[in-house]
Formats: sequence, structure tokens, C-alpha cells
Amino acid sequence: MISEAARTDINVFLSYCLKDTKGNAITQGQIHKEIQWHIDECKRRKEKYCGILAPWGHGKTENVVIGRTLHEIGNDPNIRIQIITNTDDNSKARVSSIIKYILYDNEYQTVYPSVVPAQHEDWSKHKIIVDRISKSKDGTVEAWGIGSSGTGSRSDLIIFDDPVDMRNAISNPAMRETVKDSFSNVWLSRLVPDGMAIYLATIWHQDDNTSNILKNKRWKFLVMRVSEDFSCIECESAFKGHYTIPLWEYWNEKALKEQFGIIGKRAFNRGYRQQALSDEDRTFPSSEKIFRPDVDKDIVQPHWPIVVGVDPFGQWVVLFVLAVSPQGMKVPIDIRRGKWGPTQTIGQIIDVHRDYNPHLIVCENNASQEAIVQWASEKSFDITIVPFTTGKQKADPSLGLPSLEVEFANGSWVVPYKGIDQHDSRHPYNVWRRELLNHPLDKEADTVMAMWFAREGARYLQKNIVTSETAEQDIITGEEMGVEDVVIGDY
Repeated sequence: MISEAARTDINVFLSYCLKDTKGNAITQGQIHKEIQWHIDECKRRKEKYCGILAPWGHGKTENVVIGRTLHEIGNDPNIRIQIITNTDDNSKARVSSIIKYILYDNEYQTVYPSVVPAQHEDWSKHKIIVDRISKSKDGTVEAWGIGSSGTGSRSDLIIFDDPVDMRNAISNPAMRETVKDSFSNVWLSRLVPDGMAIYLATIWHQDDNTSNILKNKRWKFLVMRVSEDFSCIECESAFKGHYTIPLWEYWNEKALKEQFGIIGKRAFNRGYRQQALSDEDRTFPSSEKIFRPDVDKDIVQPHWPIVVGVDPFGQWVVLFVLAVSPQGMKVPIDIRRGKWGPTQTIGQIIDVHRDYNPHLIVCENNASQEAIVQWASEKSFDITIVPFTTGKQKADPSLGLPSLEVEFANGSWVVPYKGIDQHDSRHPYNVWRRELLNHPLDKEADTVMAMWFAREGARYLQKNIVTSETAEQDIITGEEMGVEDVVIGDY
């Protein structure tokens, strides 16, 4: 019977039980089978530390974090598993998915009918306990963010699921050491002597936690990269050496080349070829070409729509005013920044609104939007301002900050720079220019963020005609703007 085979063969189990987003059974690609073989080989050899680097979007989480966890629980209900991701919210999402399989999936219940909630044990968003012989207080599954203090629980298996992200490796370099410390001193210290750690990641920076343990001979890694000619996946295994496997059907040659064209070489090489960024890398290498000392603001025509991006709660409050030509050319016409409190901030927003009559004002998130609307109401000023929730899409190559570099490189931006003293370090345009030049390593990025919010407003306007009905609404959701409404840091 297939249910019997599923108990002993992880790939049979995954093909039988795991579902895609439409509820259909998944098909294991060769890349997934290689990943599972590597984990099983580490177990067979009693290697305690197992690492896998695989291209972005190739099912690492679903196959290992969700699938293998379910399989391990079914074969040993007494096991204690900890799942560590980049944020608590992502960890809770992993637990939620595992719960749904245990409680509601017919195929899983067929394979492991005895896996049920333990009596008198409440399941939470962080912790579940199944029916088992063990009386341990530790959860069957517990999941936390890498920066969380978590619990004092011990673990037989700990799975690190992309604990390093853009936020803690690139945007905030100081967090690299924090992540390394938490990884070693908080989480690995809870692994029992005969336990096992599995580390799943896509590399970010040459000095992040992933790069650090990749150099450690105690970790047995399988590193998987898309080949330079997009024809296969090149593998480097601690056990098999160098070899190649076919591309996954979902990410075939055509899809990979299209992705390369969208996100550019540098982002592709990091995400799909495990080429870590260094401190010499910059998010916006083409930004210098957009500043035009020979261009004045009079290139902007009166009928061009105006959008404003507002970053109200950074080190500086920044208002970024952007004009958009009918052909989609983006022309910044004003940047205002200051260390303002609520009264000064709303005063600046009101002034910008009166000076430019923008079609749309976009701010960082719902909380910011609500605060600004409240401040404006106290001034008896009605203002249409919409929230744009940052997070997952911040690092998105087609929607986030990396996509702005593509626009810069393609000549989609012109900055009227005529008459500006380039040596005036406090001029808002020069501050923005410095932030672009040094991002993501500069200590400030408030103007860059306000620019991004303005660009998202421009992108929305290009797709939608702002009707009088829309203009009367206080909130346009992230979903309406074509982006997923997720929490900060969830990417």
C-alpha cells in the first residue's frame, strides 16, 4: 500500500501528502529528492549538522520544514522539533501549516492515523504537542524567530529555515553579529547531544551567519546553483562531490532567463547561484546617471500627475514629491526632510498638498496612515493618504528596492539637478544621492524609503484611473495596489 511506503520513503510521503496552493498533490522534482537524500545521508552517517543552500523559490520550506517535520512526527511522536525562521510571524505560519495537515489532511491521516493532539494540551501559534508516551514539557513542534528568546525547551531536531534575510544581513549590518550569536548561543545550545540540526538557506552576505557556517567543516553542506548557461542545477555535496541535475520543471530555462532579465545579474546570482554580496556591493549602482545638472524642473508639465511618498517614522521625516510623465518617466520635483514632531510633520504634508495638489500620498504602513489622518483631522484638514505595508515586497526583485535599480539603469528616472550645490551635504537631493550611492550600507535610508513609497504610488496610478469615488476613500489597500499586505520583515 502507498501509505506503508510513505512511512519509510520520504519522497513517497511528500508526493502523496503535500499539496500545492491549489490543493493538488505536488510532484517531487530531482532537486527535492537530492535535498532529502542529503538529509537522510547525514542521519545515516550520524552527522549532527546538515546544511542545504538551494535557489530561491525552489520549495525548500514546503519539502523540508513542513514535509519532513510531518514525516518525523509520524514516525516518532516523541520527537521534539524546533523550527527557527527569520521572524516570529514566519515561524507561526510554519506551525499553522503543520497543524492543518495533522488535523484536516485526509492523506496524512491515512498514513499516520495515530498523530492527534495530546489530551489537555492547548495548541498555540508557537507550540503543539501530539499524543505521545513522553511526558516532556517540550513541544512536539515549537517555532520561533531567530531573534526571539523563545523558550528553554530542548530539541532532538532543529530546522533553521532561512533565518538570514535582507533585513538582518544587508539593511541592518549590525544585526549580522546578533544573528550569529542567537544561532550559536540561543538555539544550537538547545540541541541534545544526539540531536540533529538542518540549516536551509539562500545566501545573502559574505559575512552573514550562512557564510560563516559554510566555512565550518563540522557542517555537511549540499550547495545547489543554477548553471551559468541556465541548463541545469550544479550541485556541490559533502558526500557526492560535484555533479549536475536537471532544472526543476517549475523553474525551467525560460522562467529562469525571464527572472534574470527582471531582477538583474547581481540579484539573480545571489538568489539562484549562491553568490554572496559583499560590502562593496550596492543596491543602486546606476543611481549616479539619473542626476542631471543640465536639467531643470521646468521639464515637468502641469498636466503630469503628482504622487508623494512619506516616511514619517524614520531617523528623519521625509516627503518625496514625484511627477510622472504620460510615458512613465519619473521626475522628483521636491524632497522635504526634517526631524519633525507630529505638528510639524502634518504642517509639511499640508504645505506639500497645497503646493502640488498630488493625486496620491503614500506612507509607510497602516499605523502611519492612521496617525497622519488623525493629525490632519485635528487641523481640520481632509487628506487622502494611503498605506503601503513594507516587508516581503521590500526585497522583491520586481516590486521592491531592487526593481528601482532596473528603472535607473533603463533611464526611467530623471532628477532635475540644475542649480543645486553638489557640495551642500544637507541639501535633500544630495542626502538622497548619498543614500542611493551607499545603500544598503548607509546608516540612513529614509529618503530612499520615501522615494520607494512614491514610486509605488506612481505604479498604482499608471495601472488605475483615480476616480472621484476612489479619491474620497481614506484607505487603498495593499491588495488594491497589487502588493501583498504583510508584516514588516516578512520576506
